[in-house]
Parts: sequence; structure tokens; C-alpha cells
Amino acid sequence: MLLGMRALWALLVVSLLGATGCTTPEPRGTSAESAHYEIRTDQGSARFSRSVAQAAEQAHAALKRLYGDEPVSSFPVVVYTDQRAFEEQLAPALRAKGFVGECEDHYALVLWRDDDKGKDTLAHELVHHFNAELLPDIPYWLDEGLAKALAPKRTAGDWLEAVATLREDELRARLRTLDSLPEGEDYSVRCLVAAAVVRFALETGDLADVRALEKWKLRPDDFLKWLRGRRGNLSKRFQPVWAAGS
Repeated sequence: MLLGMRALWALLVVSLLGATGCTTPEPRGTSAESAHYEIRTDQGSARFSRSVAQAAEQAHAALKRLYGDEPVSSFPVVVYTDQRAFEEQLAPALRAKGFVGECEDHYALVLWRDDDKGKDTLAHELVHHFNAELLPDIPYWLDEGLAKALAPKRTAGDWLEAVATLREDELRARLRTLDSLPEGEDYSVRCLVAAAVVRFALETGDLADVRALEKWKLRPDDFLKWLRGRRGNLSKRFQPVWAAGS
């Protein structure tokens, strides 16, 4: 059932991207190639496309350490700095999201509003890329939770603290509905709860690497106790992408 839900969501995203059949967009700016990525941008500056390629490789190196493995094929990343041109690639239902990630396993589409936000979005989408290649059978909530936990928006503040402010009955209700994501109400909040569950697993689960999460089991009472009593910095072993990659 979980696999079916994730597959249905992937098909929905593909259909919403329009009738292109997931053809990789051509933003008609400069391009750059690196060891693992094909970067296409809407900018005329070759320096910009090279800087995106460098950021992609830095994120890739951090993710390789976290996952203990890496995708082997070259992956296209399409970057727009012009929001209007970016949104022309999306169906109306997706434009409010600000960006959409992978079109199944074909490419990542990134809106680069500024350097920090662009890198954060890039890292988020590359987590999805690693998941698609290395953990293809995980449920949607774990895929999205990993992306948010390993590549949080650095301008968004302490997202874990925001989750901790939810009442216990609210948290338990959202934990019970994680398996139904992406359907249902409170999508954004439930995704943050999923990310908190992922961080809890990484902090307490004695995992060899991120891939071990595929067999990890949540104990809600233990998670809630950890969330309420959380103190200090995150462990160095599973630092977010830019902390690990910087």
C-alpha cells in the first residue's frame, strides 16, 4: 500500500508537469558539467553555472558520507533565476510550491532566488535523487522527511522547536497519518513532523548510515520523549548537508 501511494504521487507530479513527458527543460543559458551532474541554467554567466555545479558536488559529497553510497549516473539539474520563466515549466497546481523536484528520476528543477535559498533547494532535491536511486522503496513521508531533515532551509529558524510546540494530541494525530502523505490536510506540518521523526532516528537509532532507516521502526512514545527533552546541538555524525559539506 505504501509503495502504491508513493508511485501514485510520482505519477501525479509527472502529469502536472504537463504534456512534455518529463522532457528536461532547456532554459537556454549557460551549462556546466561536473562529475555527477549536468547543470543547465537561464543565466548568461558561465561563472554562475560553474558555481551551481560546484555546489551540487559539495552537496553530493556530504550526502555520500551520510548515505554510505552514491548514485552512479549523471543527473540533470535545471536552474532558473527568473521565477516567471521557472513557473512556465509548471502546471498551475504546482506553482505555489515555489519549486518542484524530480520528475521521477529524470531531472531536478530548482528556483534559485538567491545563493543560500538556491543551495538549500538544490540540496533538498539531491536528497530526493539519492533516495530515488538508493532507497527506491521507502514511503513518501520518509522520502520527504529525509529531504527536510538533511537539507533544512537555513533561513527558516529552528524547525525542530516549531514541531516541539505542537500539543501531544496534535503530534500523535499527525504521526498516525504519516503513511497517508501526500494526501490529507496539514501537508506542510505533517512533513515537518516526518522530518522530526527522521532526525530522532538519526540521533538515537544507532544507524550505520541513512540507508538503515529503511528498516527502522518508530516508537511514538520514545519520539515524543526525545522531542520534549532535546538539548544541545545535533550529533556531528548526521549533520545537515551544508553543515557536513562546508
